[in-house]
Amino acid sequence: YIQPTNLKKNLSQKYSVNNKIKYFNLQCAFLPSYPLKKFVTNRVFLIGDAAGQIKPYTGGGLAYGFTASDIAARVIDPKNPNLLLYQNEWWKNFNNDIRLGRFLRTCYYFPSPLKKLGLAILT
Repeated sequence: YIQPTNLKKNLSQKYSVNNKIKYFNLQCAFLPSYPLKKFVTNRVFLIGDAAGQIKPYTGGGLAYGFTASDIAARVIDPKNPNLLLYQNEWWKNFNNDIRLGRFLRTCYYFPSPLKKLGLAILT
């Protein structure tokens, strides 16, 4: 794990000319832990991490992103784009998985005895 301030310092030293930086701007943001409720507008649609299409229980998102790409390619007509079709189709495919993921993520924070009981019931 690298702190953003340390990263900025290391990059500035590496890419500076005579230790003088003409322009350097570092920005970072957290990734959402579950999909955005709305990830389309009239003219823009988001896919993958940008849309928060990340599994809530693992933080992975490749499968969600690839499936989102397939859905977008299938349902968005470039001549008559209705981006809500893409969003609705994505939610139709992943709504149950997202709900289960949110529940499992909540379970991570249960007290240990409750987690052990839950695991004992499941096994």
